[in-house]
Amino acid sequence: MENTTGSVRSWLLATVDFAFAFLGVAAIAYPTLALAGALVGSPTLRALVPVLTFVLAFGASYPYVAGDWSLGRLGEFLFVAVAGSLAWGALVAGVVLALDLATVPGDPAPIATAWTLALATAYAVVYWQERQLFR
Repeated sequence: MENTTGSVRSWLLATVDFAFAFLGVAAIAYPTLALAGALVGSPTLRALVPVLTFVLAFGASYPYVAGDWSLGRLGEFLFVAVAGSLAWGALVAGVVLALDLATVPGDPAPIATAWTLALATAYAVVYWQERQLFR
């Protein structure tokens, strides 16, 4: 009976790890793919964003469950990316307003710029500098 309980517990923990990894990767991939589709302007690409996000998140979740990638690092990356998108978004909006840059309503370029800078910041803080934020 104890062996069965251990097997179920192991399976359940791996499933929870997969779900967290899937959601974390999807939270990074969806805005990235959606902004790329908006920048390209292809309606076909924009329609494929949910499918591409699912495939990417599903495939990228494997190293978090079976490999040596850390869910904690993914969480830290996501945290820094969201915080960075708010900070970079405010900075990019300030530059656009201060320089009176001509942008049409709904132009994805400023948002894409802020999100790209936020991802670069998250990479630099979490992986390149190897900072541990929550330990």
